[in-house]
Amino acid sequence: MKPPLEVMFVCCTETAQMAVTERLAREYAPESITVTTRVELKKALRESKYQLLFTDTETDLTPVIIMAERALAGLETPIFVLCTGTTELSALEAVRIGASEAIDLLHMERLLPSVARELRTANLRWSRPSGIRGEGQLQWATSALLHLTRTRSFLGDNLIDDLRQITEVAGSAMDVDRSSIWFYDEPRSKIRCIDLFDYSAGVHSDGTELEFRQHPAYFLAMEQQRLIVAHDARGDPRTREYKDHYLVPLGITSMMDAAVRCRGQLRGVVCLEHVGPARTWTAEEELFAAALADLVSLAMEASERHGIEMTLRETELRCLELFEHTSDAVLILAQRGREWVCETMNPACEQITGFNKIDMIGRDACAMLPAGIPESLVAAFRSCQSGKEVITREHALELPVGTRWFNTVLVPLPNEAGQIHWIACMARDITDHRSAVDRLRESEQRRLLHIQQTPLGVIEWSIGGRVVSWNAASERIFGYSEREAFGRHLNLIIPIEVRPQVDAIWSALITQRGGMRSTNQNVRKDGVYIECEWYNTPLIDEDGRTIGVASTVQDVTANRRNEEFIRRANHDLELRVAERTAQLADANRELEAFCYSVSHDLRAPLRSIDGFSKALLEDCHEHLDADGQDYLRRVRAASQRMGELIDDLLNLSRINRAELRRSHVDLSTLARKIADGLQTANPDRQVDWTIVPNISTDGDKNLLRVLLENLLGNAFKYTGRKERAYIEFGSRDENGRQVLFVRDNGAGFDMTYVDKLFQPFQRLHRPDEFDGHGIGLATAQRVVHRHGGRLWADGKPGHGACFYFTLSENAHGELTLE
Repeated sequence: MKPPLEVMFVCCTETAQMAVTERLAREYAPESITVTTRVELKKALRESKYQLLFTDTETDLTPVIIMAERALAGLETPIFVLCTGTTELSALEAVRIGASEAIDLLHMERLLPSVARELRTANLRWSRPSGIRGEGQLQWATSALLHLTRTRSFLGDNLIDDLRQITEVAGSAMDVDRSSIWFYDEPRSKIRCIDLFDYSAGVHSDGTELEFRQHPAYFLAMEQQRLIVAHDARGDPRTREYKDHYLVPLGITSMMDAAVRCRGQLRGVVCLEHVGPARTWTAEEELFAAALADLVSLAMEASERHGIEMTLRETELRCLELFEHTSDAVLILAQRGREWVCETMNPACEQITGFNKIDMIGRDACAMLPAGIPESLVAAFRSCQSGKEVITREHALELPVGTRWFNTVLVPLPNEAGQIHWIACMARDITDHRSAVDRLRESEQRRLLHIQQTPLGVIEWSIGGRVVSWNAASERIFGYSEREAFGRHLNLIIPIEVRPQVDAIWSALITQRGGMRSTNQNVRKDGVYIECEWYNTPLIDEDGRTIGVASTVQDVTANRRNEEFIRRANHDLELRVAERTAQLADANRELEAFCYSVSHDLRAPLRSIDGFSKALLEDCHEHLDADGQDYLRRVRAASQRMGELIDDLLNLSRINRAELRRSHVDLSTLARKIADGLQTANPDRQVDWTIVPNISTDGDKNLLRVLLENLLGNAFKYTGRKERAYIEFGSRDENGRQVLFVRDNGAGFDMTYVDKLFQPFQRLHRPDEFDGHGIGLATAQRVVHRHGGRLWADGKPGHGACFYFTLSENAHGELTLE
């Protein structure tokens, strides 16, 4: 059985691979892999299972890079460089710097013995030989570089440390006094020393700068050549520009500079400088200088890669933080056969959807939703999968927490082969936002309907005074349609003679100094002048700038005519009132004269009748029989009653004419005094008095005393036949209004005749039942009316009566219960 052999082909042609595999199959059972990029090379080397590496010289992955990556992986896998007659020299150069052997594809006889030798040979260690140059020195120097690349600290996260190690190895390996590394600035107008190692002193330095304008020949040569080999640096046209200020002061006689290129761009220079007699550089030393430049390039790329990796790591951490703490739901779906399953979800996804992460991971996306996935979202998912494009959809989902609306973004995530293997679903819960938008839309619709249906004209103006919006009422007021008015200046409806006034109002509006309300003359489309009342509001943005004006307008022309008519009518009415007042004053004077006449002219005959009747009874008593005496007593009673009636009429007229003197009156105290007086005058009466305390009001104290004397006196009189009389004075609240009352349990009355109670001289009881003249309640009603109130009664025969009254009919009332 042939022994197995793991082989790696690095950037080899298919023909070369077939030739090598066929030759190896004679002695071994080869298993091979082909890599074409540096990433694939790194990945394959990390597996550490490949026994042989085959490469070509005409590739982007040079043997130096392959050896460096092999060293980074900590391996010493043999490297065979395949070549033909035209590339043999390059292959040999690769062997000189560390490749195992060059194999000519046209002469494969040496392949199997060389492979057998390499598989048997152990890794070689090196020690620096002394006093040798040429091939022996090159092998030692190459081994030194390989040893350097195997150092764990090399190609780390500190580029300066790597460069210092390279300059130390270069100075030691090449036996030069000064080895340095220089980097170009971005426009390559100057070059700066990053590290210079003085081998004899064993110290490092940096910072020297050299400019293009002082050394153009050198800079141009480095742009065009891989190496500048100056055996006589002071005479070489490429380097003699440095003679006076650099070479001679430092004693430098020979230089060899190698260009450092990264991805085809010139980035720096490795400089080897010899002090002493002029030195002739060998071909092997030139190859070593080139290898040094490649190693510097590798160090630069490693540093950049490390920086990128660090940036990627930080980015990954930030993305993870964002994934964990974003308020949007994020769900990663991975393809498993024909299904797309949940690979992970963030906490917000659990909170928003109601799903449990542990239960959902590994489940098919379609099975996660009990009501299924909307067809529009399924179509978007398929399009994302096949079209490799980001897709956004707005949709509803039936979730354990209820129906929710989402704005979902589907992002395809390809694998290394470019195939869509994951899809990131980022969903924002817009349920509340949609509700707010719907409410805003409805509000805007209602606003527009209000604007169009309101009887007021609603006009919006730009900052320049031109019409932006014009509702239907504005069309009715001014006669212009919205199309006709749009974009027109406000002078369209402003007469020339009032424009200065309107300009001042407009200026105040846009500078936010007033102009909110005004009444102007305007002109309609038909030329008719109208008077309009304007309410203006400046439209101010978030920065406090006025960006326009909103106005409401009403045609008040008819109102003004009506106001003028009312003003004239009021003037006429005032004249009539003055005339009626004068007539009333005359009537009052006549009434006063009549009262005076009644008081004096009528009383004198009555007093004579009463006096002579009394004299007859006293002086002629024995001459009169019983009937005569009875007649005289009746005459006297009638004349006295007539006098009382005259007094009552005079009192009633005085109440109507008396001046109302308002003050704060304590009605409870007043009622208590009246009750005490009635009880004192009739000590044999048993009456239970209930008078609610602290009832007060504003009014005329004398008239209010007359009011309570009549009401309480009536109650006292009509409870005269009750063994246990009850009289109450109190108040109650009716719709925020204070209502006072006097209630008794006396004779009462029939509500059929309630309208006669307050008419003068109208009585509901016979004189032999209860005395009186029928004036008391009429007087009480006049007092209440003088105070702007109302008096009414409620009663039932044999069950008493209650008289209610207010002293003000306004809603707030002037009565207070303290």
